[in-house]
Amino acid sequence: MSDDSIMDMVNNIESMYNDKNAMFDKWVEEGDVWSERSALKEANALAAHFAEALESSDMITGKYSPKEIRQAADEMLEEFEDYREESIRYAVEKAKERPKKERVMNAADVEHAKKYEVMAQEFGIDKLKKLIPASPQRVRAALEKGDDALNSIPLVRWDRAGLAIEGAERLSMAEKVSLLKHVAKWHYA
Repeated sequence: MSDDSIMDMVNNIESMYNDKNAMFDKWVEEGDVWSERSALKEANALAAHFAEALESSDMITGKYSPKEIRQAADEMLEEFEDYREESIRYAVEKAKERPKKERVMNAADVEHAKKYEVMAQEFGIDKLKKLIPASPQRVRAALEKGDDALNSIPLVRWDRAGLAIEGAERLSMAEKVSLLKHVAKWHYA
């Protein structure tokens, strides 16, 4: 007989581990109708199945006792408590996530993006990214909220950043700001 408990063996054999987690998933889905009493019966049956499978393998010599099978079922129920908590936490986090709003571009938007992409390549995207007057997280948050023009970041900050673009004397301030906002939207966030 192995010195390892049934559950030690189960957690190291992928097919058995997956069977245990499938039972846990089923229990999580049961939600309010989940019953510890019926779960204990299912856990005992699965533990007995695991014990039988292990006993018929080359890894174990001898038989597991009914006490060891009950202990495995109890361990599964204890482990399920953590599994359920993690499943609930994961579900809550997923529910908080907002679907990302897809950017819909018309022909004018496409032309604008093409124009400023050429300029960004000319001035150097990496150089321009260093001038963006907000963190990537703030830019991303603004875009996710639908602020495609990035107007939630004060214009005075964009203007100041525009003044710092080297070799952009031929551009108007509006073009400098548009260039920086293009880089922020497409290369920075």
